[in-house]
Amino acid sequence: MGLVESTLKPELVKPLVRADTITPLPSLTIDSCKFTDGTYGFLIQYTDLAKNVSTHTMGLKKVISPLENVYTYVGKDQTILSFSKDAISGGVYCILHRQNASGPVICDCVGIYEPIGNQQIDLLSKLFT
Repeated sequence: MGLVESTLKPELVKPLVRADTITPLPSLTIDSCKFTDGTYGFLIQYTDLAKNVSTHTMGLKKVISPLENVYTYVGKDQTILSFSKDAISGGVYCILHRQNASGPVICDCVGIYEPIGNQQIDLLSKLFT
């Protein structure tokens, strides 16, 4: 985690990924976030089997849309969040790639998108229609 991300404090958060209710641990939650300095990004929380919680703030560097129904967000620390709408189920999924992680994590997103008030992040609302 870079110095910039470590100083970001959440001011407003909206849910994107919630913990799986079937297998509660380990769990992952992801929220869109407005930080106290006025910037936007994501808040990622991971709870391991011992119930240790690690929180990661991801300041937004850029967003790209390599394919229709896919939005990829790159953090200032090179964390990558890709959101896509599945053509079969119609559900929205998130793939989290973090540096030094053993591999990507794939998660179901919430059923209803709540806008955060940032044009780049609120592109995600298109996936939830």
